[in-house]
Amino acid sequence: MESNLDPVALEYLAEQRVAHVGVVDGDEPYVTPLSFVIDGEMLMFRTHIGRRIEAIRERPRVCIEASSYDDASYEWFSVIAWGNAREADERETGRCLELLFEKYRDQYASATTMSRPEILGGMVIVVAVPIDRITSATSSGFLQPLMRPGRL
Repeated sequence: MESNLDPVALEYLAEQRVAHVGVVDGDEPYVTPLSFVIDGEMLMFRTHIGRRIEAIRERPRVCIEASSYDDASYEWFSVIAWGNAREADERETGRCLELLFEKYRDQYASATTMSRPEILGGMVIVVAVPIDRITSATSSGFLQPLMRPGRL
């Protein structure tokens, strides 16, 4: 089956180290940062019991955002992806932990690299988000310094 997802946006998202996931908790939005991996068109991250996973269990539709900004050129790039989150099965959990360990191996202060992936498996919940839509935006380098993200 051929993908309808923008491959450039998907690749950019996969290369980022931190993203933010937006969920709906009760009647309000709740956004948290996360370490994550992309496997094909599936975004996966680990979490623990708490507000984020409880919100996902109640309302699985999520939005994930990642962006970067260059201080020298004032250019920014942003990707937003959507999907219906679910708790990963055993195979996906193992794959996610393996990919997290590989992606964040150089960040020794990260909990994802302090232990072997098989040890982490029993201590976390892995969330799988099949991406069904992804968009991207860029400043294209034409914005003035005072027009940085957050000031637009």
